[in-house]
Amino acid sequence: MVKQFEMVSVPSTTLNALKGLLFNSENGVDLSSIVNDLKTADVNEELLSINVGLTFKGLKPTIDTASRYGYDYKSVIRYDFVSYSMILNKVTCKRTRIAEWDDKKRDMIPCNKDSYDVTFGIEDWLNKDTDRTKSTEYIVSRYKKEESAI
Repeated sequence: MVKQFEMVSVPSTTLNALKGLLFNSENGVDLSSIVNDLKTADVNEELLSINVGLTFKGLKPTIDTASRYGYDYKSVIRYDFVSYSMILNKVTCKRTRIAEWDDKKRDMIPCNKDSYDVTFGIEDWLNKDTDRTKSTEYIVSRYKKEESAI
């Protein structure tokens, strides 16, 4: 799988400079109470501040919303984009089982089951496969191999 998203390191001085651009005296809006409310021990405060400021100004990156695929036990799973939160750096999507291995037919059969919302970090979302073929092939090879060993 080709990585579609990678994190980059930015010096804290650069983050502070970006934060200064968003929160200078010309803007006149103090968003520190929102940043403080969202701040947790594992969050970079400067990056959080920048994301809050960009969101406040209505600026969001373009996110690839193409459906993603994976597998779970004997099923192929499709993840359909619902929304993206830049402040939380998370994607919400609809998770649906779209095919499952049928032991009697010894093949994959289509289905449309167990649909519910799930949330991923943006990196996890963007690194999921956009082609269902690999997930289907993995399950078929796994269960046909197990049957031939019996």
